[in-house]
Amino acid sequence: MKSTILERGFAAVLLFVTLISAGELSSRMVSTGWLRTNLNKDHIRILDIRPVGKYYSNHIPRASYLNAESVRLSINGVPYLPISHQALSNLLGEIGISESSTIIIYGSQDDLEPFYLVWLLDYIGHRDVAILEGGYEKWERENRPLTQDLPAIEQVKYQMPSKLVDDIRVDKKNILKSIHNGTSLIIDVASPETYAGIDGICKRRGHIKGAINHYWKNDVENLYQWKSIDFLRRSYSRTPSDAGKKMILVCEDGWSAAHTYFTLKYIVGETNIALYDGGMGEWANANDLPMETSDLEVSFR
Repeated sequence: MKSTILERGFAAVLLFVTLISAGELSSRMVSTGWLRTNLNKDHIRILDIRPVGKYYSNHIPRASYLNAESVRLSINGVPYLPISHQALSNLLGEIGISESSTIIIYGSQDDLEPFYLVWLLDYIGHRDVAILEGGYEKWERENRPLTQDLPAIEQVKYQMPSKLVDDIRVDKKNILKSIHNGTSLIIDVASPETYAGIDGICKRRGHIKGAINHYWKNDVENLYQWKSIDFLRRSYSRTPSDAGKKMILVCEDGWSAAHTYFTLKYIVGETNIALYDGGMGEWANANDLPMETSDLEVSFR
């Protein structure tokens, strides 16, 4: 029987991310009111990651379009790995973003891509970045300004820091080391069916050997409404033998693992966490990497 991170089986009080106050970027999420107040400040850069057709139809004033997949590419045959930090630096500079810019990212209300971009910008050490709470739909519902005008973008130079935040990103070598010595806790955030090997999109089905399952959707009512902080802390509590171990987050394509990264770091307050960049797309398509399947079951405590 596979162990899982156990879930509470009761309705939890919703937890809303503490939204930042005007002029102080102390969180990774901003309210629509904050953005409206700060919309025209020169250092604010807004990124719309919705499909380009929706961007052309209407977008928040001063927002630049960014295809979220442009920050990932196939490397050595493995899809959706992050582009090099130099390529990312060039991309950011071309859309008018410098290392001192405050970046606000929004998508549609069900888009996971903004959470991945937060992780990636954390990785390069960008200080001020946040997601617009509620996404485009909330902004539109509140009758806030929209436009079809394209922003005037002046290209700048993005100066990368001398050192990346390497401890929030791991590769398959780190995973193999963890399996061998047990120094990390591998958390697969896929659905129980995908984790068990009943379904999935990859060549082999199941999960990384020794990984435990914590479905990312169990943390939230929707992308911007988390369950209570007590619920989340209990859900992610570790046994004494696992205390202090790094949590390595895994999913098929990186999007949902990035949401769990956001949950753990910015809601729960965990610091010893990392995202496996290749994900199951890399692991499950390599025949020599250890995998398991398991019975489909739900545990409570």
